[in-house]
Amino acid sequence: MNDAAGGCLVLEGRNIRKSYTLPRSVVHVIRDASISVARGEAVVVLGKSGAGKSTLLHILGGLEEPDQGEVLVNGL
Repeated sequence: MNDAAGGCLVLEGRNIRKSYTLPRSVVHVIRDASISVARGEAVVVLGKSGAGKSTLLHILGGLEEPDQGEVLVNGL
């Protein structure tokens, strides 16, 4: 796969959603997040404490499953 600039995508997350169920509520940590990373590209994930940065990185790294969406590495 190629991005709009013509670079080869090595990591892509599409429409990722993740929620956690607590005893009295559901916390929606990530809602419809998408990210594309091309070969040689440096990416920074910024956000406030508790915004879901670590959860997103865990999902992109295959350590955690998203509730919805998909992660592709080298197009697979």
